[in-house]
Amino acid sequence: MEKTVPKLATTMLSRYDAVLLDIDGTLVDSNGAHASAWSDAFKAHGRHHPPEQVRPLIGKGGDKLLRELASLDDESGEGKRIAEARVEIFRDRYLPSLKPTPGAAAFVEWLLESRMTVVVATSAKEDEVKALLRICGGQALVRDATTSDDADRSKPDPDILVAALEKSGSTPDRAIMIGDTPYDIEAASRAGLATIAFRCGGWDDATLQGAIAIYDHPRQLMDSLGQSPQVAGSHLDNAMEGAIRMARLQNSTTRSDAGPLIGVLGALGLTLAFVALRRSKRSNGDEAGDRRDAFAVYLRDHLAGADAAIHTVQGLNGAYRGGSEGALFESLHEQFREDRGVVEGILAELGYTSRSAKRLAGRATGSAVRVIAGGAPGDLSLFRTLEALAIGVQGKRCLWRAAQALVALPHPPGRRTFVELEADAVRQWETIERHRRSLVPVTFGA
Repeated sequence: MEKTVPKLATTMLSRYDAVLLDIDGTLVDSNGAHASAWSDAFKAHGRHHPPEQVRPLIGKGGDKLLRELASLDDESGEGKRIAEARVEIFRDRYLPSLKPTPGAAAFVEWLLESRMTVVVATSAKEDEVKALLRICGGQALVRDATTSDDADRSKPDPDILVAALEKSGSTPDRAIMIGDTPYDIEAASRAGLATIAFRCGGWDDATLQGAIAIYDHPRQLMDSLGQSPQVAGSHLDNAMEGAIRMARLQNSTTRSDAGPLIGVLGALGLTLAFVALRRSKRSNGDEAGDRRDAFAVYLRDHLAGADAAIHTVQGLNGAYRGGSEGALFESLHEQFREDRGVVEGILAELGYTSRSAKRLAGRATGSAVRVIAGGAPGDLSLFRTLEALAIGVQGKRCLWRAAQALVALPHPPGRRTFVELEADAVRQWETIERHRRSLVPVTFGA
């Protein structure tokens, strides 16, 4: 059972714009390995401190651990030699076999897709941080990591979190710490931050009681948010992979049939509908909140379609560069990007964020387009690609019309109204349709 605060699942993204993220025990199941590495290092220097004695101090900085266990200074004499030995022992004996905590890789991906700034805040050294982040798929977080090298004092002193908060550009009331030890919670509290804690680091609820919410591991937090990319991503991956295989198979026979592209778009639509149906069955008992969630799903589905269209015209712009088709696709690419930005802005205003489904779908569709596109203007591939884009633009027009009917919806970002956005969609459709119809004679010989 998770300890949670009311509506955490629907308020986390609207309340916070930065996440300060621990690694050991939080994203990587490494606390036991750290305890064993310290124990081995002590033993190599004639001292006996078994792992079970070290384990309760894991999460503090190594300087504090040495002082509390052995009354040693980590910067001189025996203490420095033990600390250096611990680094080598951990790297050589334990690091190669470490695994991410349940759901950590998906959680990192989701955070990177969100609108929040993510800064690693750990007492580990920089080289160790890089190796640990590779285990959980967090290599992209290395650049903004805040380590023991960035602070005078280690956890549970707040220095590392203060430095991470400064790096994020946020404020204590708009940032949240995610960790796994009471030392994370104490450091965050002293820095004015709230904490979400995971039990997967080995601590029980009594020791984590200062957190505003406690979950078993990242996957359980993702499930409570109802936004696990593992669920949506697996269905999208399967559908998109099948559609791309179909595109390659048919492309090996002829380049003049863009049926595979329609298959990709169809698979995308069916998959998104399936995922949306699964989510629509989840209710938190808040009718108004459920309606907002439903509209967010609707917007995200349109984001997936927008991303697919952007990848499509981007690929075709390269294939037809220099001709009238290239100019058309270049113009559409810019317009579609602006429209996608409007949808992302609405989601942000409502306190939601886009999901990895958008990226997966766009990437898969773009891959399929690169497989089947690139023939001459008379090929059926270009004709049917334009047809698919025209259908997609009509769907976008439906979105803007629906938005006009929602009086409580924020004004779209920028200067355009939803009525003006609908008019833009009509013009886009007319441009695409006019060009598609002009290709009828050269495509079909009529």
